[in-house]
Amino acid sequence: MPFSAVHGDPDILDSTKTRYGPTTRIVFALERHKLSTVIDYLSTVKPFIGSMLAYMRILSDSSFFWYASKHNLLFSLPYIGNFLFAREVRKIIPSITSKDIRLAKGQGGVRPQIVNTKAKRPLNLGEAKLSGKHVLFNVTPSPGATTCIYNALIDISVISKTLNATFLDTEVTQDFGKNLTLK
Repeated sequence: MPFSAVHGDPDILDSTKTRYGPTTRIVFALERHKLSTVIDYLSTVKPFIGSMLAYMRILSDSSFFWYASKHNLLFSLPYIGNFLFAREVRKIIPSITSKDIRLAKGQGGVRPQIVNTKAKRPLNLGEAKLSGKHVLFNVTPSPGATTCIYNALIDISVISKTLNATFLDTEVTQDFGKNLTLK
């Protein structure tokens, strides 16, 4: 899956660690590790039958099915999961072993994906911005880091106008350069 190639990111809380991904999971909940949000998730799936059919079309794609199975099932297995995940990471760090891999407990959240209930290819891997009165959501592609700063600048512009406030972008311009401009 081109949208989630193996990668390593420095852990911002511990510079001696690197976090490897992708760690994609299909989660039918609004918050990962919180079963209480499954009902809330199901209440957002509308139309229900159309959505379930779209999910079945997504999972019937053989490359996605293998990818989802590997990430949802095989990588979660004790011992063998670390071995299989280390094999993936060796694509970028050839010397890594399964003993070097540890699951970060309690880490990870939910990155929503847009599902088109009518399209033949219902999974939209691009980004989207959903907004309404006094609310703003960003659905980002993976990896989201490639667009998050730019999206934040666009959002702060909208929020500043809504609040009739001024956002001083001097420090952002100093950090990211003068070429970073809002459209």
